[in-house]
Amino acid sequence: MDESLVVLLLAFAVALGVPLIARPDVRPRLVAFLRRVRPWQWLLVAVVLLGLVVRQPPFLIVAAFAMAVILFGLEWRREFRFLMGLEDEAFRGRNDKLIWAFLLIVLPPVGVWLFRSHRMAEWPEAETAKKVGGFEEL
Repeated sequence: MDESLVVLLLAFAVALGVPLIARPDVRPRLVAFLRRVRPWQWLLVAVVLLGLVVRQPPFLIVAAFAMAVILFGLEWRREFRFLMGLEDEAFRGRNDKLIWAFLLIVLPPVGVWLFRSHRMAEWPEAETAKKVGGFEEL
């Protein structure tokens, strides 16, 4: 293991451990913060830490590609779950929900881009929970 990684992990452990020992009331806020961190942020931290250990160009290329695929998968899932959470009455046409689902499944990159554009135009983020019957994005 590389010495710089050991120093980095030790500094991280001290930064988390000292406040927890000195002030026990910090723990609930720290746990809340760690739960708010998105999966892609944890993935980015993992890739950076692995990049510090394995300093070979092929690893970085493969890690960047894998991270892009995983991030796309997470975004696709987010859009698909939002679509499935909508009522049929939220769409103008009779088969709009079916068409969007088909587009998301058959043409994932295009479908995600088009549905996200449509969603931002129809249901802006601030109004989403009010207009769509209280459905919250996961």
